[in-house]
Amino acid sequence: MQYISIPDQQHRRVTLIPEITYQNEAYWFGQTRRDWRMSLLLPFDYNQQQQRHPVVIWLSGGSWQMSDRSAYLPELTYLARAGYVVASIDYHMGMEGTFPIQICDVRRAINYLTEQQSVYHLDMQAITLMGDSAGGHLALMTGYTSQEKTLMTLDLPPIPKIQNVVAYYAPSDLVALWEGYQQRVPQAAQFMYSAPLKNLLGVMAFDAAKFQAASPINYVSDQVPATLLLQGDRDHWVPLDQSKRLYQRLQAEKIRSELLILKAGNHIDSRFFAPAVKTRVLDFIQNTVQ
Repeated sequence: MQYISIPDQQHRRVTLIPEITYQNEAYWFGQTRRDWRMSLLLPFDYNQQQQRHPVVIWLSGGSWQMSDRSAYLPELTYLARAGYVVASIDYHMGMEGTFPIQICDVRRAINYLTEQQSVYHLDMQAITLMGDSAGGHLALMTGYTSQEKTLMTLDLPPIPKIQNVVAYYAPSDLVALWEGYQQRVPQAAQFMYSAPLKNLLGVMAFDAAKFQAASPINYVSDQVPATLLLQGDRDHWVPLDQSKRLYQRLQAEKIRSELLILKAGNHIDSRFFAPAVKTRVLDFIQNTVQ
């Protein structure tokens, strides 16, 4: 028989609440309806504390073509252990609805959580948007346009001001991304690279105005949230220049921002969720969210 001694705060448990419907919308040519859902990760004792928990909205990537809100939940438990409530949400894929309907999805998820803030003990004045690849693009777009009432003629529901955006290998300038594909991708592979962009924007060919309107870099001002960018230097889907140019624009506006570059890092590189990187992410959002 042997006793072990572990400090109370050394390991904090996490609660998972899956399959929460945050909106029910028309689907399949308007003839049916579909639930759009989120999964929550919460500190185990979230409902036994008087404090309110800051919120992280997670958007999984997938080229705006496929996404699974459960894919990254195991990697995000460190945020719940640190006292955050993480909401990983469904959003429209490009073939289900053209941009910016995805921004409406994120805003409606935020508004649902606002309505439920007393249930889950949420601090809805301390919101971080976080996502990878296409999800990172939507996190940037939502964060940088959070005070806009319309986007590309679409009316948007109001939401609180966003405090942080954390974007992993995210497209920031869709015009430059498209042009880069045309220059460096072999003709035989062009469709694979260009189709997701065209599906997202509902176009059959390049449309400069729509590509610009869906590019986060064009919304940078001195009012955008603090931004952490994570990018690999060998990413062939979203080149490093996408994050570098956005970072330079943020610095010019004196926005609190950081760019972490993973050496020999590829797109969706598992090392982006190494303990050292998680520590940097947590430090960044904790230094903004009070």
